[in-house]
Amino acid sequence: MKYRHLAGIFALTLVGCASQPTSTPFEPSQHWVTQTLDNGLTYHLYPDSNESVSIRLYVHAGSFQETLRQAGYAHYVEHMAFNGSIHYEHNDVIDMVAKSGGQFGADLNAYTNYSQTVYQLDLPDNQHMDDALLWMRDIADGLTFDPQEVEKEKGIILGEFRFRRSEPDTLYEHFADGSDYLTYDPLGNRSNVQMATADGLREFYQTWYQPQLTEVIITGNITLEQGEKWVRQYFSDWKQGTTPRPTRPALSQQNTSDLIYTASAGDAPRLSLFYPQGEIRIADQETLLEYRFDEIATRLMEHRLQNAFYNAALPTQDLAAFNYNTDDQRYTELTIAFPVEQRAASQSLFLNTLASLRDHGATQQELDMVLQSYRDDLENFDWYRSQLTPNTLADDRVYAISYDEVLPSDLEYKKGLKALLSASTLKRINQHLNAFLTVNPMIELVGAESEDLNTLEKSTDSLRQILQQPGLMETVSQVDTPFLSPAAPGDIVHTQTFSNYPDLTQWTLSNGVEVYYLRSSHAGDDVYLRYASLGGASALPRDLYPAGQLAVNVASRSGLGNLSNVQLNNYLKENNIYLGPYINETSHGVEMSANKKQLGNVFALLNQLTREIHVDDNQLASVKSETIQAIEQDKASPAGQLLYAINHGSYTEGSKHWLFSEADYQQVTPEQIYQVHHELFQKQRNNTLVIVANTSPVELQTLLRQYVGSLQFDAGSTPDFSVGYRDPIQARLELPINNHANTQYFVRMIAPVRTADAKTVFMDDLLMRIVNKRLTAVVRENQSLDYSPFAMAVNSDSEHGVDWILSASVEPADAQKVENAFDEVIQSLAQSISADETAIVAKQLITDLNNMQKNASGMAWYINRYVINDFGLDAALDMEATTRSITASDLTQRAQQIFGASATKQKVLMTPQPDAI
Repeated sequence: MKYRHLAGIFALTLVGCASQPTSTPFEPSQHWVTQTLDNGLTYHLYPDSNESVSIRLYVHAGSFQETLRQAGYAHYVEHMAFNGSIHYEHNDVIDMVAKSGGQFGADLNAYTNYSQTVYQLDLPDNQHMDDALLWMRDIADGLTFDPQEVEKEKGIILGEFRFRRSEPDTLYEHFADGSDYLTYDPLGNRSNVQMATADGLREFYQTWYQPQLTEVIITGNITLEQGEKWVRQYFSDWKQGTTPRPTRPALSQQNTSDLIYTASAGDAPRLSLFYPQGEIRIADQETLLEYRFDEIATRLMEHRLQNAFYNAALPTQDLAAFNYNTDDQRYTELTIAFPVEQRAASQSLFLNTLASLRDHGATQQELDMVLQSYRDDLENFDWYRSQLTPNTLADDRVYAISYDEVLPSDLEYKKGLKALLSASTLKRINQHLNAFLTVNPMIELVGAESEDLNTLEKSTDSLRQILQQPGLMETVSQVDTPFLSPAAPGDIVHTQTFSNYPDLTQWTLSNGVEVYYLRSSHAGDDVYLRYASLGGASALPRDLYPAGQLAVNVASRSGLGNLSNVQLNNYLKENNIYLGPYINETSHGVEMSANKKQLGNVFALLNQLTREIHVDDNQLASVKSETIQAIEQDKASPAGQLLYAINHGSYTEGSKHWLFSEADYQQVTPEQIYQVHHELFQKQRNNTLVIVANTSPVELQTLLRQYVGSLQFDAGSTPDFSVGYRDPIQARLELPINNHANTQYFVRMIAPVRTADAKTVFMDDLLMRIVNKRLTAVVRENQSLDYSPFAMAVNSDSEHGVDWILSASVEPADAQKVENAFDEVIQSLAQSISADETAIVAKQLITDLNNMQKNASGMAWYINRYVINDFGLDAALDMEATTRSITASDLTQRAQQIFGASATKQKVLMTPQPDAI
């Protein structure tokens, strides 16, 4: 369930339906307490039993409150909140949050929009509330605007332009054409940023940062008395100002004429239809009901379109139906992307399918499968409600403030779901679909380089004519027995429990499959499965590598058991089952989840997928076409060209990481897909099934014997986990191919060291946090070269070596500076890691691991990972002890392995094309 309160899922009015004769406002949630101080500051408190605490400072000032001379100032002031105040010098607030177990970016952040600036702080507990609220009060009236800090921040904000405005948002700019939303971009403009002064920013700050324009939100591990005491202690003496609170802007007049343009390099040709849905804000039960009708219609359209393209085996790069939001209005977008040579066929099928749904409606089976998620929401409401975290609650309040919405009570929410399920008859939903699809939509046509835009523009009339033609009735046959019966059942030959982890049980089946069952209340009424083993591409012969990359999509679209592809899609949705098979470089398997009432069907699916797949020739041809198109798009884009240059300059052709050519994929045969399935899913390589649920072990044991223990496997050889690097790897690559006026800089560190156990995995996580912190400190905060430098590991588990990438995007003139800065960071890492750094990141990791234990799906992945890679499950489960066992000396030694003299360093620069500067 995507439980996002009124703030997230209640958001528009119905197109094409009569206005409601009554209006039933929402009863507000009693969990929230809202009060106003004498100085006009409003505060919202939500005490609950979570250990963590979230704080938000909401200022009713954004880019709409700027003069044209101040364009970008609201956002600039937001940045300065992290760069010096009465009680926190420079970046001291970042250090304060880090020591509490939080992280800059994930737990400490801020954003500026058109009408608001919001500061966000999430803490793992309430031990640092005074420090946190002291900073929030500093934001209120204690920012210092040191001229040197203001000047330094310019480089970071210009870096944010590179980060957020690297590609034009053609669609949004089209909708906003002629409106204030285009004039008052929250980032402002480069020239204003470069000319900004401390005095100018302070003037804006003092005008708009006033208590009557501010709201404070605190959720989580507090009492009501504590919350009120804290708010009064830190904010009651803030002097009230005279600036009136801005009124909510009127709905913007948006440009909904057709849009035709050429795709950016790397993007596919596309047809999209946009149906206007009115204002985002929802204020009453009637509007909510109409919104949900529209949501149901959108899901039905997406489902019918998916089935149509599955059945026709037409290649697609994207096929979806979803909400597209501008700042104050919502649209439903129906979109299809395709190979250019398939434009006519794809557009015709797309439009004819919608016409059929408009004229003949959905079937009861289709409606039932869509309504199932709402039934689950109602049935499991209390459990979903109990899983809400303080940061989610705080963000929902922020949304409600932004759109002047009421957060409804639990009773109101349930009442709305009951009303929906009662009203959603097939007749009413089909009337809604008819009204929805009778509206004339805005058309977006995105052309390939080879297509003439004038021709595309002239085609819009014919597209509308196709859509207006009477639709044909569509039928799908039903299957009584979806899957083959399993073979003779196996048995459970060994049971093991874990004294330090009493909720975990291990069963060994007679066919060698190891099963781990974690009984967790955090699973609610759902069940999460992760079946996997070592292998992936590493277990395949080289001639099957391309087939291995196609196999999942081909098999998924070819049906399963007695089900065709369309019937399989229907079956999964009817039973609300998620099925996600995968093949990675070093592992393969399937991820599944469903309501535990579907346990039998989930196990039957797993049994069928492992025993036998289908390969349809037409689906194979379609997946080949999609893959080849994606390669061609990549090669047409600077990012893709860079990727291929790095890849082919780093790996041998025999490496599983080698990027193959179009011809390699074109030659894949059905027999090779079957061979991939046999090699990976029908051989025994420490095959492991992890189940996380809150159900009886006895029921699981019966299903395990019948559906998993009955599986038969051939013996699998030990995979070769060598990477296949070239020797030597080119030390420096410079490619003048960037079509933007910036330089992308990368440093790659490759070291022939193994990740042998859980402690080493934890060490790499800690080290990654330290690397990113040092990069941010040197590249962003000290030298103002980039907004968001980052580091990440790109090697796979069990590979013979580690492979890290550090990256930044800078002005071309700063290329040498960023290279020097990266060298400085890497040299410092190879020298030492301090005890203070180790303690800080260890606390962050423990916080994250504690949070992960509340995530049932995450725990299924976690246990499976440590078991199949033989990292050591006991150490992985004893999370805090393993983390605390890591010393600064351990991290220094690991850092020297990865960043020291024995590692291979590769520097890569993607510089601008001559005409891009």
